[in-house]
Amino acid sequence: MPELVHSDYSRLFVIEGRAAPNAVPKYMSLWRAGALTWNQGDTTLVYIPDPDHYQRFKVAGKIAGQPSNPELAMSARYTMDRSDLLRMLRNGCDHDLQVHFGTCRNPRDFNGGWDKVLVLDGASIGSYGTGDLGALEPSQRAQVDETSTFRGEVAYEIVRLAFSQKAATETTEEVLDIAFGTADQCLAICGQSECKIILAILRPVPYAKARYIYSSDGGLTWTDGDVTTAATDDVLPAIINIGSYAMVLNATGLGYEYCKLADLIAGTPTWVSVTAGFVASGVPKAVWSAGPSATWIVGEKGYIYLLTELADGVTVQDAGSATTENLKAIHGESDLNVLAVGENNAVVYTNNSGITWSAITGPNPGVDLTACWMKEELTWLVGDANGKLWYTVDGGVTWFEKAFVGSGVGQVEDIVFVNETVGYMSHTTATPTGRILRTIDGGHSWYVLPEGTGSIPTNLAINALAGCSDENLVFGGGLVQASAGIVVAAA
Repeated sequence: MPELVHSDYSRLFVIEGRAAPNAVPKYMSLWRAGALTWNQGDTTLVYIPDPDHYQRFKVAGKIAGQPSNPELAMSARYTMDRSDLLRMLRNGCDHDLQVHFGTCRNPRDFNGGWDKVLVLDGASIGSYGTGDLGALEPSQRAQVDETSTFRGEVAYEIVRLAFSQKAATETTEEVLDIAFGTADQCLAICGQSECKIILAILRPVPYAKARYIYSSDGGLTWTDGDVTTAATDDVLPAIINIGSYAMVLNATGLGYEYCKLADLIAGTPTWVSVTAGFVASGVPKAVWSAGPSATWIVGEKGYIYLLTELADGVTVQDAGSATTENLKAIHGESDLNVLAVGENNAVVYTNNSGITWSAITGPNPGVDLTACWMKEELTWLVGDANGKLWYTVDGGVTWFEKAFVGSGVGQVEDIVFVNETVGYMSHTTATPTGRILRTIDGGHSWYVLPEGTGSIPTNLAINALAGCSDENLVFGGGLVQASAGIVVAAA
């Protein structure tokens, strides 16, 4: 039987101004979390006459009402120091609240002192008050408390994760990339298809075509197949879901291959090969998509391509003007703001959908940059080939190193955030051993998974990560031994 939560099991942290690499969670020792409420709105029933009975009607449909904001009641001891609640009310900013639940752990330990965390993201104070502030007679002496209600954007839980290995018989080659697929929205009834489709691309064995593997049931079972339009020995370094299609880059064949995702899941994919628009010196290496009409591909010699229609090929947005270094990773915050990094400390970005690309000085001179994530227009995280993680909150004007256990050796392979608060990073040690780290404060601090029992399955590197809308799920793909691959899940 699961352990029941008692009200004295909880402690509270506040991240003022939202979770970010430079935002420190504050332990609120004199605050108490009250009740969480989240009204989902009234449901309107749509009726039609009952065809079998007079004077009766049948429910033909339902119209969901407008949900309200999740609300968390809060109370605090009123002290002679300046009131945090009143100050936060007056500044009018959004904040992130975390209620940490635990029993035998240190409640001050933000990353390790909990068994479960309840998060209220993007919360502002909707009401504020105090108890009686004075006394007219001895019987009215009492501790003065403050009360408030925080109204947030979303509420969710963070739980402790444990690893499991997936697709053991299908990963006979190294996994180069892994991604979640998006099911047909008409099939997403009650969230049944959410985070269920996982795609991965494997390094080809000599004299063979590259294989892909996929799962349509959340990783329980896996199927593999050949990318039939790719030539023998073609290396396909990246896989991505774009709209209703699966697409893989083809570095050797200088293009990409795509097919309908539904056909791939059904086991009947018709792959199409596209090379139009690619330049011989601009070998494609990484891809990021803001949607079916806005996908960017980066490659060698600083080439940046824009893809707006899968069947039409790409157009060159930057032919090595911003940088001539080989670009290795790309991510965007929107279809306006996109970031790419590469060899020899190369950092390029656009804030106008790629009409112009600009280069700035990266965080670590002379070192290859291997991973990036654009959290906001000016807030970026970048990993490098020396195993270091960097961040900027001013669009690269200034950079700061973000240390973590084991940083400074090996290589940062990938960075993925599932929302503004929860993110994951894969890091290869000097051994080499692949690890996955987690942040639950927007990148301010990182710790090595798992939080639960056991350890990550033995591997040499976790090359790529895949996250979805589930804060408590991440998949990784990489190399386990010699040329064999591995897929792991933390859930």
